[in-house]
Amino acid sequence: MKHGLIRTAACLVRLYYRVFYRVRIIGRHRLWRLQQGPLLVAGNHVSMNDPVLLSAFLSPSIRFMAKEELFRVPGVSWLIRRMGAFPVHRRGIGIGAIRTGLRILEQQGVVGIFPEGTRNRGQGLLPAKPGVGFLAVRTGSVILPVAIALHPRWVFRRNYILIGRPIVVRPYERADYRALSRQVMAVVDDLLARVQTRDRAWGRGIKARPAPALSAPLQEEPHGEYETRAPEGSS
Repeated sequence: MKHGLIRTAACLVRLYYRVFYRVRIIGRHRLWRLQQGPLLVAGNHVSMNDPVLLSAFLSPSIRFMAKEELFRVPGVSWLIRRMGAFPVHRRGIGIGAIRTGLRILEQQGVVGIFPEGTRNRGQGLLPAKPGVGFLAVRTGSVILPVAIALHPRWVFRRNYILIGRPIVVRPYERADYRALSRQVMAVVDDLLARVQTRDRAWGRGIKARPAPALSAPLQEEPHGEYETRAPEGSS
């Protein structure tokens, strides 16, 4: 019954965003990663609806860190609780959320996180909080960068969810988790830069451009794509 309700809710969310925001997924071929945990889905944060949006379009198996205020909003609270979301304090992730995230990842699950730490509708991204890097280094999780190129007030215009190259953290690898968090947001920033618009706002097409010149080497994925490795260093 629970899974049926979640699937129905996800279908309604997708219908809403496809009709009113014309949402299109770029990088759909990378979604197979969601079937292999442990995995962190990390993206920019433009709206309080982002956890519901990504769960509906990517996978309902993603357990999102969501700000605690959402758990007091009627309707939204009901949905995100059944999606398996868990609360994050507004002033920081907190030890409780970190422990919950670690437990999910150690059980080969999928955790969703917004490294900016708060909603951001400005022209640039906010500095990354270290949580995503810490969780990845502690558990050896792959990170799947996701960019939400969607303006909540721009209806009936093309909007995008862009999925980037997975970032691989090998188990027991010594990595700088703060640098890793910054690298994740650098990838997200590059994905957002691929959205070409006439007035430099979201939503009028995708501009082809080279991949970002990251310092980490690339490794070939089994499915013919490429992964970016985590920056080495002391955690």
